[in-house]
Amino acid sequence: MDQGKRLLPMRWPAAWREPSRLSALEGEAINCLLFDDPTACASVRQAALRRGFAVEQPETVVRIAEGVWPGLVRQERQRGAEAAPTGNPWVDSNGWRVRLEQCRAPGKPVWVDAALPKDLPPMLRPAHLALAVADAAAYGATWVIPPWDGMDLASPLCRELLQTIQFFEARAEWRSFSPWARLGIVSDFAGDNEFMGGEVLNLATRRGLAYRALLPAAVTAANLRGLHGLLHLDSKPPTGPALAAVKAFVEAGGLLIAPAEVAKLFPAAPAVSDPPHGYRVRRVAKGRLAEPLEAWSDPYLVAADAHTLLSRRNDYAAIYNASSVVPYNQRSPDGKRTLIHLPNYALRANPGQPMSIRLPASVKRVRWYVAPVNEARELPLTPTESYQELQLPDTPVYSALEID
Repeated sequence: MDQGKRLLPMRWPAAWREPSRLSALEGEAINCLLFDDPTACASVRQAALRRGFAVEQPETVVRIAEGVWPGLVRQERQRGAEAAPTGNPWVDSNGWRVRLEQCRAPGKPVWVDAALPKDLPPMLRPAHLALAVADAAAYGATWVIPPWDGMDLASPLCRELLQTIQFFEARAEWRSFSPWARLGIVSDFAGDNEFMGGEVLNLATRRGLAYRALLPAAVTAANLRGLHGLLHLDSKPPTGPALAAVKAFVEAGGLLIAPAEVAKLFPAAPAVSDPPHGYRVRRVAKGRLAEPLEAWSDPYLVAADAHTLLSRRNDYAAIYNASSVVPYNQRSPDGKRTLIHLPNYALRANPGQPMSIRLPASVKRVRWYVAPVNEARELPLTPTESYQELQLPDTPVYSALEID
């Protein structure tokens, strides 16, 4: 196995002990097999090695071992969810977990291992598997294909799964794109800060808030470039170079949303009139400092308040009729292209309420991709005085807009 080659993993079913089954993967994207019981499948493992497959997870891979199965949360679970009502369906996604691991281990491959729900296999459809692939791939991660009862690599179900993987592999360039963000979310995401930090990332993702996750040590002038706001979740104040970077960011015109322990590092100044409910906002040189009047306790409100304080004017795009779609914006390394991933967690389109998107007036061209179709389609733009709008065709599982 070429050690520099990108690995695409599958957990081999323990009941499959015939090496002949490997022939179904010839010419396919899968090139790494993981064995839960290597002893029982020893002959398959040896045959896989001879055929050039990797047979274990490399040390460099960050593996999310207990990922969620992506999709809409059932109503009985939604009623018990720890979040405020939004009117939109509740979505399970691994996107925020992937982004957090990418923040912790920059440059390392991330794998998402999510077992199928116990009640899903009898009603398993290609869309379920395509969404699992897309939910990881949209964020630059790799989904570990799990085994299930009745799994057949030659079946139409698995054929579409493999085609979806190939769709993303054919667009490997997208993995070089970085998050398009106007808000930095700073936390160590550990210990007492783990729940709040993780849930704020989760809920910010669900509401389409374009953010960049930052560990305290990564708060530098370079990493704050392009941001308009900074949400400092931890009560432990920044120190040294990080503190200097935060102060320079605010004084140059940025917004800092921070608890009292951090806010006291800035000189006293008169509060602005008519601040958002629950916050004291004051001017600091050219920027603003927003301090909550009470300690944060509800991550849903923290994410919502951050979006309000930053203002939706900082959103790259406004998406309408997208209640089950969780957008994720990225920017190409040269800054000339924007990519909006649009996974649809309902697994079905809503023809009665077609999705539309409002884009900046500077946009020149939009190409629409739909997995697993390989051809892109250019969509017509409708210009208005200050922006452009486009209507999106029905997309049951995953689509993306590449914007010039």
